[in-house]
Amino acid sequence: MKLFPFLGLATALMPLLISRPTFASTKPIEIPPDFDRSTISQDRTFREQFRLDGTMGGALWDVRFSPDRRSIVVAASYDLILWQGDGTQQLDSERHSLPIRFVEYSPDGTTIAAAVTTPDEAFEIDNRYKTVEIWRVANDRFESVRSIVHGAWVEKLQFSPDGQFLATLGRDRQLKLWDNNGRNINTIAATDFAFVANSEQWVTGDRTGRVKIWKMDRTRVRSSGEFDTGAPITGIGVRRDGQYIATGNDRGEVTLWTREGERLMVLPANGDRVSQLQFSSDGEFLISISNGWVRRWHLERQTVMAQRGDLARWSPNGQLLAIVSDDRKNVTVWDRAGSLVRSIEIDNFCYGGVRFSPDSTGLGVTDGDNLRVWGF
Repeated sequence: MKLFPFLGLATALMPLLISRPTFASTKPIEIPPDFDRSTISQDRTFREQFRLDGTMGGALWDVRFSPDRRSIVVAASYDLILWQGDGTQQLDSERHSLPIRFVEYSPDGTTIAAAVTTPDEAFEIDNRYKTVEIWRVANDRFESVRSIVHGAWVEKLQFSPDGQFLATLGRDRQLKLWDNNGRNINTIAATDFAFVANSEQWVTGDRTGRVKIWKMDRTRVRSSGEFDTGAPITGIGVRRDGQYIATGNDRGEVTLWTREGERLMVLPANGDRVSQLQFSSDGEFLISISNGWVRRWHLERQTVMAQRGDLARWSPNGQLLAIVSDDRKNVTVWDRAGSLVRSIEIDNFCYGGVRFSPDSTGLGVTDGDNLRVWGF
């Protein structure tokens, strides 16, 4: 049984994934209330594989699997902790003088970037809280490399797909690019960014409503295209092949574009800013988050499913979608057909602490001072 029925869009839209789709206006659609989860038959093969109870010494903020899934790194308040991938052995830990907000592995698994957070916004003036710490992982041990000063509290960080540079987005709405020597190679005004998979390109959106496409040309950053969306951009996503771009604004509207700036379709507004946009790896689905709702759009069938939530993650293979409820009391995992695979109750979720493994067989969830890993 499916938790949410598919809802057809109010007016016909030409499929996005068929050549040269056309744009047609849409009317707002009504989002259904939550259904009773007690009627759902869950997939028992997706089960809890292991749990690390209270062994981290503080609340867990983020979790990341290494690219080869041999290890798991956890941001635990003031500690960065490395575990064996099956949870059987702690490999190393690094005590930090400042709280760590979230972590990111480089594509080759040799480097970890960790963004420092601030315990109180009153302290944000201190540059210590505006840094990203870089560690190298060698022989299952941390080696401190350098500290990068962004200049504002970092809200998002990501390595480029080729691992040649690190992007940090700060509360100052500046995107900064850093090479592997810690040198700032460019600064771009942006409210959000997304890399094109397996390429040297990325897209940015800014407060003026402009989308810009960028490319790394050896050691220089150059623009390879831009267009105006007509409204300040609060979220941006790009399909894996880089041919289609989704933008969200502070009215809750999601618009799909070609990379040349041709508007394809507008997904209905709900009156609140779009905070997250992400395509599935095959480009068939797009998730948008705004106003406490996660919406999963099937772009070719022109259908949508919705659930209350304020954070969602696609598995790398695009087969599973994990959604954190808006009250942060459970994480639900869904398959492509819209059927519930598992509902995971949690007591104290820290924002950001739900991640799939690179092979899509595992899901790490932070629950207070516990790490729980689920999978097939």
